[in-house]
Amino acid sequence: MAKHTRQPATDQPIADPEAERAVLGALCIDPARIEGLDLRSEHFLDPVHGILFQAMQRLHSEGIGADMPALRRELQAIEISPGRNAWQEIGAAYVGKLIAYGDGTRAPLVNNIRHNAKIVREKWQRRKIAAAGAQLISGAQNGKATAELLDAVRGSVAAIENLATGDAFEILNGPALASLSADVQDIIQWTISAGQPFIISGPRKAQNTTIALDAAISIVSGKPFLGCREVLQSAPVLFLSGESGLPTIRETALRICRAKGIDLAGLDGLHVSTQLPLFESAESLQRLRRTIKATGAGALFVDPVYLCMSGADAANLFSVGAQLRPISELCQELAVTLVLCHHNKRTTGREKYTPPELDDIAWSGFAEFARGWLLIDRREAYQPGTGVHKLWLSIGGSAGHSSLLAVDICEGLRSDPEGRRWDVVVQTAEQAIVEARRQKDDRRAARRADQQGDDRRRLLEALRRCPKGDTLRKLRELAGLSGERAGDAIRCLIGEGRAEQAKVMKNGREEDGYRSTGK
Repeated sequence: MAKHTRQPATDQPIADPEAERAVLGALCIDPARIEGLDLRSEHFLDPVHGILFQAMQRLHSEGIGADMPALRRELQAIEISPGRNAWQEIGAAYVGKLIAYGDGTRAPLVNNIRHNAKIVREKWQRRKIAAAGAQLISGAQNGKATAELLDAVRGSVAAIENLATGDAFEILNGPALASLSADVQDIIQWTISAGQPFIISGPRKAQNTTIALDAAISIVSGKPFLGCREVLQSAPVLFLSGESGLPTIRETALRICRAKGIDLAGLDGLHVSTQLPLFESAESLQRLRRTIKATGAGALFVDPVYLCMSGADAANLFSVGAQLRPISELCQELAVTLVLCHHNKRTTGREKYTPPELDDIAWSGFAEFARGWLLIDRREAYQPGTGVHKLWLSIGGSAGHSSLLAVDICEGLRSDPEGRRWDVVVQTAEQAIVEARRQKDDRRAARRADQQGDDRRRLLEALRRCPKGDTLRKLRELAGLSGERAGDAIRCLIGEGRAEQAKVMKNGREEDGYRSTGK
């Protein structure tokens, strides 16, 4: 007699209620953990758990933590049946038990949330597989045609493969790509493009923050950036600065606004904070999300970016890219243009005072990450006590714009009668090069004139030491001049009437020489 093995029961639900409760309990402890969690409400077998997860997702999208009062309000807004909402259906006792469950295990529960979420999703996939199999068995038993059954099998296999590997990437074919309305739109013409990560980078104390603040104020007010680049899309701006401090930011903003002819007190769309997010912290990014939504910002300036990152493995392209990805994805999700302020390397390998290049940016990964850039460097050394900065601004982007500007910024000094200011003069590189050559020629001519004046003074002193005159060779020896410079000097003195040619006696014979006229 054949031995029969016991078949497993088929009426048991494919689920893991403990894993479902663990996920929800972890989210009660740390709501920010829902970010990037590969789960949907339909993945939960228990409908109560699905409704709770849906409520948590909505609270997260609004930047609100999933505590008891928030969950109650959200669940009360979900109608289960006519006259009855989800809060009435689930009850405070169960939600409280879930929160207490999370509080009881805390760290291990939160740390294992992705593992438990994977279990919940896998159970859902298996339920879908089982349902597909049951439908095929039912079709075979009920006389479905073989060809139809085979088509159903192929469809089920494809569906099961999709469930096992997750949803496919969103793709576009050629016609769809060609018809896509996705032209790049500039916020500041030929400078900052909407939705494209932008970087402002320069050496230390080279007006990096002030130029960034000029751009931010321009976007809010609609006034031209640096007085020359038109603003095509005005929007509120969130400006986060972790180095300058509020007094300095205020003083700088007042100067920029005066130069633009606007009142800082009237810029309701400019939002400033000295608090910076940590790009690797989900909680910190969640706070940033809430702040962006509260301000309605269309552009986010972060100054400086190095204070938002760990700095670990800064030379590793992959490590830096992984740190920049969360802030980039957040800004893409919220349709906010990201502007990062950074620093250049101390040693660039370029000749000093030449235009900056992308390779000058400190740390790996930033040049690759940025879709647009404004690179700063000095055209000449800063002269203390002047308040004048002569800079190169190299502006470009993957949208196709590229330019090199020579910018002269005069801030003045605190001791000036009217205090510091923000006077900006912008030239093309060609204009600056021509002007630099002219100034160089003028300086050379001025030095030459000074030298010639000094040569005449020294030669005249030598003539006075020789009342009867002497040869030019003896005179230039007394003056300490070369033959060419002495010759130029004596010709000028004769032309001025302060010297004249004369015959002088040298070693008993007469030679040509020069003497002073006494003038």
